[in-house]
Amino acid sequence: MRHHYARGLTLIEILVVVVILAIISIFSINALMASGNTQALDKDVKGIIAVLDQARSNTLTSQGNSQYGVHFEADKVVLFKGTTYSSSDSNNRDAGLSGQTTLSSISLSGGAVNVVFARLTGKPNVTGTITVQSERQSTLTKTITIYATGISEEN
Repeated sequence: MRHHYARGLTLIEILVVVVILAIISIFSINALMASGNTQALDKDVKGIIAVLDQARSNTLTSQGNSQYGVHFEADKVVLFKGTTYSSSDSNNRDAGLSGQTTLSSISLSGGAVNVVFARLTGKPNVTGTITVQSERQSTLTKTITIYATGISEEN
């Protein structure tokens, strides 16, 4: 007579499966977070370039019969009207960052933190670079270059 015993899972087999699933989950979560960091960085870089382009365009079209500029701080970018930045001006348009990035380096000529565009030519008063860094992944950075022609681009 044969005895049939039901073979079940042992505790060790269950633990191995749980550990494997945990490891897979950790890698998946890290990949998703890295993707989110990259997307936030890309979005903020494109937003900063759009603000620079808007200031230049507003100046070239003499909107409000004025020049326009962009003010940079570690956690925000501000489009302003006129040749000097005033934090209390009601015309300022804060184009803040997503909160997931920061301006880790503002390297404009003469140590400036403002770029003002010239009427008729659209040329900036300063040139240089702005480095945008992910707050969660410090090795993830992108650089924006502002050229003497007034064009700005991501490098």
